[in-house]
Amino acid sequence: MPPDERARAVTSVEVAEIRRPLSAYEHGFATIHDISPLNVVAWVRVRGEVRAEWLARAAAWVVAAHPLLRVRVGPGQRGRREFEPVAGARLPIRTVSAAPQDDAAAFREIDEVELCTPIDQRHAPLVRMVDIVHAAGTTQEAHDLILTGAHVIVDATALLALLRQIITAAAEFDELPVDAGHPAPYDLIPARARGLGRTAAVMLGDQLIGAVRRPRRVTVDDWVPIPQRRTRLLSRTIAGERVEALLHACRREQTTVHGALAAALAGAVGADLVPGGTGRVTIGSAVDLRADLIPVVGPDELGSYVTDLPGHIAFGPAVNFWDTARMASRNIVRRKDFGQHLTTLTAARLLFPQRWANTNRRVITFLDRQGPFGVGLSNLGRIDFPDRVGAWELSDAQFTASTPTGRISCSVTTGASALHWNFSYVAGLVATPRAERIAGDAVAAVLAAIDT
Repeated sequence: MPPDERARAVTSVEVAEIRRPLSAYEHGFATIHDISPLNVVAWVRVRGEVRAEWLARAAAWVVAAHPLLRVRVGPGQRGRREFEPVAGARLPIRTVSAAPQDDAAAFREIDEVELCTPIDQRHAPLVRMVDIVHAAGTTQEAHDLILTGAHVIVDATALLALLRQIITAAAEFDELPVDAGHPAPYDLIPARARGLGRTAAVMLGDQLIGAVRRPRRVTVDDWVPIPQRRTRLLSRTIAGERVEALLHACRREQTTVHGALAAALAGAVGADLVPGGTGRVTIGSAVDLRADLIPVVGPDELGSYVTDLPGHIAFGPAVNFWDTARMASRNIVRRKDFGQHLTTLTAARLLFPQRWANTNRRVITFLDRQGPFGVGLSNLGRIDFPDRVGAWELSDAQFTASTPTGRISCSVTTGASALHWNFSYVAGLVATPRAERIAGDAVAAVLAAIDT
């Protein structure tokens, strides 16, 4: 079925519109975004002819299929902000021309525009697209397709799935499922993970663990107020045989790739904070909630279903890399088994009371200065992204995100032949040479570990 007919078919299906108050978790994301961009960015390289009208029709299709692409963040009633449906929403597509061999064009566009330009939450959709065109009309034609979304409606998993759906629809392939939309993530949390007592216990437990382990806080080079912050991007790649060597080493050492990356990142940040010394740093590991919600939320459905779990990870010359990787990995398993990733959502109700906007901003400022997550690590592992759709060859699917209330945030995807490790950092808080040194040292630590 041609894309335009498919779009009409979708609009003929009775798809529920979303009108509901934001959950406290979503409200926190929306409030941060009001102050400084909280964007998620996904992109992929497509080789072959891609016409603008194909992308436009595919964009219309996904907007018709996903109710969350037809909402804005409205003021709501009694001070409770809410998702409001908007008629006639269109996903904007901006075209940029680049030289045929300019492989850095996508990174420049993301670094200079997409990470630091906010999405207006008063208008739908809360997603935009960029098509970077290389060598149009030739046999070498290629496109870098970039999708940017506000974190209040997407996380990395959802945005990469949406990008894949757009490409699939543009290629006139199989029909995509219609997303009926879900209630707020909080409403899908199992009863065992709810309750004020449980939430207080988890928060107090983390405070006690932090007091005992005394992790080092990431220092800033120059203080930058949140409204003036700009996220910058550094990209690093582990390619070819090194990827398989990393996977083999992790199996041999009975740990996960995430654990190895966390150990390397902790070592690099720790060496920056205390050269030649020892200690611990706190790394927040992003955890997907979808499989633990009731009902289960599919990976292709839009929404923000991710939270962070803290790990106080050791660093220093005498620290064994693989022991640290195993400890970092076990920490996440234990916290998930306890249900802390779910209970964290309930804590947002205490931190972000919707009716007190000034309180929300004060909480965000406090967490920015005193909170544990100066460094974040989001690793999607091997992602479900095809290397071919029709006549198109696809490669280098990956993501990153703005980090207005952190210091350094890492976004990792693993494909068939490369592991993409993207480092985003707040310019000023972390000087560029310092960010480059930390990124380089982290990658070097992984490579050194798999070579031993």
